[in-house]
Amino acid sequence: GMKYFRANRPLTINEVQKFAPAAFADKAASEVSKNYAFLSTRNLIETLEKKSIVPFAVAQTKARTEEAKETSRHLIRFRHTDHRIELGEVVPEIVLETSHDAKSSFKFSLGLFRLVCENGLVAPCSVLDTIRIKHVNANDSDVIDASFEVLDKSDDAIENILEMKKKALTIDDRLSFANEAVSLRWDKQNERPDFEIEKLLKPRRKKDVDLDLWTTFNVLQENLVRGGLSFYKLNNLGYPIARQSTRAVNSISKNLELNKDLWTLANKFLISSS
Repeated sequence: GMKYFRANRPLTINEVQKFAPAAFADKAASEVSKNYAFLSTRNLIETLEKKSIVPFAVAQTKARTEEAKETSRHLIRFRHTDHRIELGEVVPEIVLETSHDAKSSFKFSLGLFRLVCENGLVAPCSVLDTIRIKHVNANDSDVIDASFEVLDKSDDAIENILEMKKKALTIDDRLSFANEAVSLRWDKQNERPDFEIEKLLKPRRKKDVDLDLWTTFNVLQENLVRGGLSFYKLNNLGYPIARQSTRAVNSISKNLELNKDLWTLANKFLISSS
C-alpha cells in the first residue's frame, strides 16, 4: 500500500526521509554511471527550497524487503510558500514522482490539492503533460525550470475548475460519468465488483451535495480512490455468498494515472451538453 504523510506546514528533511527513505537512497555506486548521483532527491529539495518551493506531503509505496525500501517508488508534493489558496479550497502543487532504480526519471506534474478533504487530487493530464528529467546529466536549473513550468499551468487548471463548477449535470449525466469512471478503475469487465453504481455518487462529506460537474468529479474520485464500497460476492449460480468491499488504490503510479484519467473524463462532460 501507500500512505501519505502531510502536514499543514512545510515538511522537514527528516520527515521526508522518515516517510520516504527511498528518496535518500544513495545507491549510485556500482550499477549506474557516476553522472547518476549528481541530482539526488535531497539535492533537488534543497534546490527548490531556495526558490521558496517546499515539500508539503510525501508518500512511498510499501516495500516487502528492507532492500526494496531503498529503491521504492515515492513521491513528494511541493508548494510555493507564497501561494494564495484559490477558491478557498484548491491549492496547486508540484507532484514529483521518482524511484532510484536508475531507470526512472524525475517526473513533475501539476497536482491540485483540495483542502476540504485531503484526497490529494492530481490533475495533470488535460492541464499539461508531465515533464520528465533524466537523473543523468540533470542540473539544478533544469529542476527549477520544470517546477515553474508546472506551476505556470495552475491558472489554467483553476479556470478549468471554475468552468466545471458552473456546469450543472442531469441525473443521466451523473450516471454515465460514474459508469465511465468505473471502467477507468477496473478496465477488465470480470474484475469489476458488482456494487450499485449509485454508491459511487454518494458524497462522503456534507459539503459535497451540489450536482455540478466539479462536485460530482470529487465525489467519484474519492469513492474510487479510497475504496470501501460494499457489495456481495456471488457464486456461479448468482447467489450472494460473501459481503465484500472495494479496495483503495494504493499504488502511487496507479493513483496518479486514475486521477489524470478522471480529470480528462470530467472535461469530456464539460464539453458535451445534454
